[in-house]
Amino acid sequence: MPDWEGQVRRAYPGNGYPCWLPDGRIAYASERAAKGDRCEGSTATLHSMRADGSDSYPISWHESPEYHPVVDFDGALVYTRWDYVDRNWDAAQCFWRCFPDGRDPRAPHANYRYPFFRSDTFKGYWLTPWSELHIRPIPGAPGEYVAIAATHHHMLPGVPILINLKSRDDAMMAQVRLLVGHPLPNEGGSPYRKGRPGEYAKAGPFAHSRNALAGFNYFTPWPLSRDFHLISDNANNLLLLDRYGNTVLLCHWTGNGAYSPRPLRATPRPPTIPTATWQGARFGRPDHRRATIAVSDVYEYDLGWPEGVVEQRRIKALRIVQLLPLPVDHTDPYLKGAKENAQGAAIAPVGDSARQEARTVLGTVPVEQDGSAYFEAPVGKLIYFQALDARGMAIMSMRSGTYVHPGEQLSCLGCHEDKWRTPKTRYESLATRRAPSPIAPEPDGSNPLSYYRLVKPVFEGKCLPCHRKEGKGLQDFSYAALSLRKAIWTIGTRNPNKDPTTRSEPYKIGAHGSKMGQALLKTHLDRLTPEEFRRVVVWLDCASPEYGTWFDQEGQRQGKVVWHPLEVDPANPLGVEVDRPLGKESLHELPQGDGDESGR
Repeated sequence: MPDWEGQVRRAYPGNGYPCWLPDGRIAYASERAAKGDRCEGSTATLHSMRADGSDSYPISWHESPEYHPVVDFDGALVYTRWDYVDRNWDAAQCFWRCFPDGRDPRAPHANYRYPFFRSDTFKGYWLTPWSELHIRPIPGAPGEYVAIAATHHHMLPGVPILINLKSRDDAMMAQVRLLVGHPLPNEGGSPYRKGRPGEYAKAGPFAHSRNALAGFNYFTPWPLSRDFHLISDNANNLLLLDRYGNTVLLCHWTGNGAYSPRPLRATPRPPTIPTATWQGARFGRPDHRRATIAVSDVYEYDLGWPEGVVEQRRIKALRIVQLLPLPVDHTDPYLKGAKENAQGAAIAPVGDSARQEARTVLGTVPVEQDGSAYFEAPVGKLIYFQALDARGMAIMSMRSGTYVHPGEQLSCLGCHEDKWRTPKTRYESLATRRAPSPIAPEPDGSNPLSYYRLVKPVFEGKCLPCHRKEGKGLQDFSYAALSLRKAIWTIGTRNPNKDPTTRSEPYKIGAHGSKMGQALLKTHLDRLTPEEFRRVVVWLDCASPEYGTWFDQEGQRQGKVVWHPLEVDPANPLGVEVDRPLGKESLHELPQGDGDESGR
């Protein structure tokens, strides 16, 4: 594996899961970005390098672990992502796909499982695998995969499953078939979890013996065809598994066992998908244009917007929020604690929830009357979007993340569009007929995000004097008091009672969903200036944090600007490629990527 200078050396800890790409490069997961996963130490995310170990760079800026990349038969990358952005810790650790250069990461299956909203019926256990690991495409069966269903933390061993993306995803088990006829493994060990998400099963016949159960002990499947798979088990056996769950012992090993079986045979090379990012040796070439994002129609939403949203075209803008990774530095006593203390005691929380993600607000971009948006893209950052109404309040918030590579031209059909419905046909949206919009900043104190700079001046300068004069309302606007009174809206992992579901319900989040935001709308619209109102709204919509980073919290309490040290450039906090040309006047005139990477 390459070291930081690109020289091939003996692999040091923190790199794994290498796989050849059709163009001759190698994709792999690496901890070299020095991120922590908020729970159990360092985070490995996807990287790419040349075959000789040079020209290595990240192709993912996700903030939680990514595992087991493999190449699908169409040339795309398939992998597992631990994805719990503003969701509970057990929300999703499932199937993802992207182009081999890392572009356009998507979850075609299981990332938003039922129940979606708090109002949905919940049976007390998830109706999908907790995690899907070692996903591999099945030869001769496009859209079909074999994988291991396992738990969230202990992960392996588990139960072999088949995944069929040709069936419509019902957020439960429509696309999944168990191969061995056993219940899905889960965190408590019992066949079904007790209580609501976030609660461990406290009793049950399998609570302390999951790994010893027949059926829960499989590893690393390799599909030979739709009918047969090689697979290992926890008893050091190499087995042949058929599609009906029958197994035949091929051989038994003593000692360390046999894992990751695969046939030694030639297989057709998948097609090479042209590279359309400008990283590594391609960075700064003459054809490297400024990265952009285009959204075709924000009103394309699979569950249906509340009445009036589409008819009255209520979505006026998108807010772009960056999620900040927790750094891990084993030479720093403070950051070393993030790995050594699984409960996070060494890391002070940034908000009301102990596992709440740190974030910063990059700004907003306009949405056209037809629902389209086209704007300059933040590069090299994990971002999510919020759909805003005319007052700048979030109607809905994305509970996952995406990112844009240098020079990438990312496009989306909608906001959680229905993947099984034919999109609207139109030649060109209103937004893409013009140049991309620049990102308009939110009020000072939102980037970097800080309670002490963004909203404390409003609370102490406007709200508190009025409340004291009138003798009613909140008399203490300290962060601790607001959190205690539950006047604000917060969310985060390990705080499932805040919202244990997988998707944000329109008008039930942020300012719209909080006591404070509702009070502002009812009685305070004429008491605050537009900027003061916007400050409070931005803060509530972004989970009401106290701090914008885990670092120098004393300085933040004093009102200082404290930048996060990872994936933030204080000289260019938006991450827009301002030094690269925009190119043509509209999206459709931009040049496409190519497959040229000399020296692969």
